Amino acid sequence: MNDQHTIVFYNVENLFDPFDDPNTNDDEFTQDGTRNWTINKYQKKLYKIASVFQHIESKFGKPLFMGLCEVENSYVLKGLIDKNNLAETYNFIHYDSKDERGIDVALLYNKHEFLLTHSESIFVDISECDQKDDFTRDILYVNGMYQNELQHIFVVHFPSKRENDINRDKRIIAMRTLRTKINELFEQEEFPSIVVMGDFNENPDDKTISEELQVVDKAENMLSNQLFSPNIELFAAKQFSLFHNQKGLLFDQFLLSKKLLNSKSALHFEKSIVLNDEKVSEWERNFKGKPFRTYVGKKYLGGYSDHFPIVLQLSRD
Repeated sequence: MNDQHTIVFYNVENLFDPFDDPNTNDDEFTQDGTRNWTINKYQKKLYKIASVFQHIESKFGKPLFMGLCEVENSYVLKGLIDKNNLAETYNFIHYDSKDERGIDVALLYNKHEFLLTHSESIFVDISECDQKDDFTRDILYVNGMYQNELQHIFVVHFPSKRENDINRDKRIIAMRTLRTKINELFEQEEFPSIVVMGDFNENPDDKTISEELQVVDKAENMLSNQLFSPNIELFAAKQFSLFHNQKGLLFDQFLLSKKLLNSKSALHFEKSIVLNDEKVSEWERNFKGKPFRTYVGKKYLGGYSDHFPIVLQLSRD
């Protein structure tokens, strides 16, 4: 009988420690900064995020992987897994990138189920887009063994849209950087097992994603080196992971290689969901159904994040 596994991705909205890093632009998230980011607020944030993972575990079982973005450093990740006994199950992988604000991506993995064999931080060179020095988050790549099958995991946080989508060219560079690494995996293995997760800062139906990353929304007649998006169907069903100016968006996404659609693989795709239940949602009438955020502008609310987590459900033999 098949069992279940889950993979989670969560943009945790500015998970900073309250201490100033002189090498990054983190001043507003310090105890003397404009957001008055105190140790108490920081600890409350850690408990909130850890409780979301505990909530996911109660609904779906222990996740195999949990990808994160908008984390400042390894210190906050250590603080996170120290909450709710997460460290009993999970290790984490994190590299500092050159992002000006000092926010990175990271991966928590179930150390009892997954044997880590390799990890690296892939630099995204966007210098050609600006006259001045400019940096974005690195791409995290991890591989390892699960039930005698090699699994390849990517965690991404592509450049944000901002006004007039001024970062589109930077996102294209990031996607091409990712695709180059994926192409290498297809050259090394005939049917690699690949999961990409992250905040794409694009909706799933954007042509840039389909063209640059070679993504399709139908498994039928899928070419061996293409990636499958379970998110396009979710987006069409108005399942959103965040909101901007009252508009629902699904920037948080998973992409899967063809092997994960094969029922004979160690892990194979069942469905993808946006975790938008009451646990992580606003309850006030004017904002009901939207993520319960830590901040709205400079106003502190004490919530979880401005994004909902997304969950990938997988069967395992």
